[in-house]
Amino acid sequence: DAVTLLGHAIWSCDPSDHEMYMGLGSELYGRGDVRGAHAAFRSALRLAPYSMDHANNVAACLIDMGQAREAVQILTFAERRNGGRNKSTWKTHINLASALAELQRLEASAER
Repeated sequence: DAVTLLGHAIWSCDPSDHEMYMGLGSELYGRGDVRGAHAAFRSALRLAPYSMDHANNVAACLIDMGQAREAVQILTFAERRNGGRNKSTWKTHINLASALAELQRLEASAER
């Protein structure tokens, strides 16, 4: 299947190719394997640390896994690290808003 082929491609071609991990993460996410996608997107981000696309994908997985606080940290760190080289995308703003809304919801639940 596609996931197996992508995994083989990464290891047989170039394990330092962040785009391969991006493709694997996208395939896994589309299949509902958020944890597997998160691992693949983290690998992509490690290899291309200035990629806002990779940071957004990691953050989206974290939000889905209930780790909104870490998603906020990833996105704000990525924006600071980029220092304006990569403009924030609409995805960054949506992911940041989703993570902050989730944190607010959790805090409101804790107060009850």
